[in-house]
Amino acid sequence: MTHSLLDGWLGRQHGAPRQRFDGTSLGPKLFESHVELDPNAPVLLLSDLHFGDGSKTDLFAGQDDALIAFVEEQRDLVATIVFLGDILDMPQAWSLRRVLRAHRKLIGYLRELAQTQRVIFVRGNHDWSVDYEDLFPGATRSEAVLIGARALAWHGHQVDLHMNPGVESSARTTYLHAIAERMAGCRLVPPLEQHDSTANRIGLSLAVAWARVLIARAALLRRVGRVHRAAELETSVRYLARSVSGDPADLFGATKRVLLGKDFDTIVCGHSHEPGVVQTPSGVYANTGTWACGTRSYATWNGQRIVVHDVDSGRAIGDERYVSVPDDTVPQDLFDWWTELWRRGLLRGGAAPSEAEPIR
Repeated sequence: MTHSLLDGWLGRQHGAPRQRFDGTSLGPKLFESHVELDPNAPVLLLSDLHFGDGSKTDLFAGQDDALIAFVEEQRDLVATIVFLGDILDMPQAWSLRRVLRAHRKLIGYLRELAQTQRVIFVRGNHDWSVDYEDLFPGATRSEAVLIGARALAWHGHQVDLHMNPGVESSARTTYLHAIAERMAGCRLVPPLEQHDSTANRIGLSLAVAWARVLIARAALLRRVGRVHRAAELETSVRYLARSVSGDPADLFGATKRVLLGKDFDTIVCGHSHEPGVVQTPSGVYANTGTWACGTRSYATWNGQRIVVHDVDSGRAIGDERYVSVPDDTVPQDLFDWWTELWRRGLLRGGAAPSEAEPIR
């Protein structure tokens, strides 16, 4: 059982399906392995815990005892506990040994849990090559969980344009991003209203500048007849526009476009760290959220439907984080967002918008 920085740098996603998500469609085989659960039995789902090396950029640092207490409260209420990906953060920690050293008590608890409870570890893009069955004997490792015939639970990066397993460079990109966050000492992700810092403002400004270059290249490519390549560049910019508009990685939008209402009526995922349950015309989209960014949430399947909860308040989380997300986004939306930030002084030292006053 090994995992090193070199594995990630070389882009090895052991056992990963090589189909690539292009923003509009997936291949016929969505995953290589799955576990089927009785839809009448209750399930606890947790995602994106991101156990790291205990340093400043370990997103889970200081929460070990809280997670142990939480699982102890929940374990007798459910038949199965599903960890829905990115439980260990290998790009942040660089090696499994560093994670085990930083979270020794928690890892020991999960090993005991796997011996007495049905526990499933679904792989995400930060822990794809972790052998959870070896690390936690008695647990099951999989790529997806089917709750009955029409509900799918998976990490969700499979429909991330840049992080899906079919992108050869996705692991390298994930590691480079983790290195940048370690150097900056903070999160470098949109939306800015949730992750405001000088480094993130600079990073997003550079991303917008690069997006302008991509759009200029796309225009030139269209002039010479390379329409397909131009569309690919425009799709990449649209992806970033979705992210700053409240749908990180276009996860909600992509799930609606390619999966909901086709093979599945309910899809539960993590990856974007945006908790909520959204009823769409095609079905239910649910995101378990994270414990890694100042909020703590989880999901339960109660035998009939999925519910997402805030750990600290106990309240159910609905679609409040998604109501302002536009149905469709074009590349220009990214530049309009950036221009509005600049107009309001938010890129020149002003205060970032609150979640109650997002910039769209």
